[in-house]
Amino acid sequence: MPLNLILLPKCQKADWPCHKLLCSHFKTNNERPSPKHRRAILFPEGHLQDSSPQLIWIEVEEKFEDYEDGFFWELPLLEKHMGRSLGSLGRSEFERNLIRRRKLSKVVEVWMRDNFFSDGSLPNESIKKSTRGAARHDWRGPLVVLKYIGLGGMYMGNGKYDDMNLRDFRDTADFFLGYPFSADEQAAFEEDSV
Repeated sequence: MPLNLILLPKCQKADWPCHKLLCSHFKTNNERPSPKHRRAILFPEGHLQDSSPQLIWIEVEEKFEDYEDGFFWELPLLEKHMGRSLGSLGRSEFERNLIRRRKLSKVVEVWMRDNFFSDGSLPNESIKKSTRGAARHDWRGPLVVLKYIGLGGMYMGNGKYDDMNLRDFRDTADFFLGYPFSADEQAAFEEDSV
């Protein structure tokens, strides 16, 4: 499976500032620690020496729900990448790129500390770097982004996590650029999709 996508020269030039943040990591982050690991993107917290996004391997645990017909799903083990133990984790997910007006073939999940505004989490400089300072939301603390292939995210079951790639990174940067999306922005996407 190729790691790089072929883009038109015009698109390559426009996307290079975002693309270069992770491109070199794909060359050095190829060895999967085990079959239970998935490639994810970590947006580290604060003003760390290297506040760029990083490719990491996240272990997933297979779960089985014995509800009606039963189904399998995967749970990402995020604790070591989320830093201090300050309560529960939250997530936001998206299945479309509203900036580029396209539906995605996966669910992208952005995991964060649930209470990052009140727990002392530092501003997330790697998101600022990925969006060239244009993110609308004040993201704080570390964030881990994973791709889920299945029916409507992990809580719907019968799916699994898959490795993130550079296109997924572009979709995530666009999510950070537009979040929170207004009702008008969402409606415009729906009109284009019809």
